Amino acid sequence: MLLQLNKEKHTTTLETKKEHYNTKIQYHEEKINQIVYQLYQLTEEEIAIIEKEEK
Repeated sequence: MLLQLNKEKHTTTLETKKEHYNTKIQYHEEKINQIVYQLYQLTEEEIAIIEKEEK
């Protein structure tokens, strides 16, 4: 899904479409992160550390 969205984002020329793809990509990345956090049973504190390092 993310690969397809990135491909479509890079092939479009309309800025509004690129923003739309960026929003969809961000949404899916956040969902994946939540699944991984649950899989590894991370605490809120651990998640905060990870998300702080991502920025």
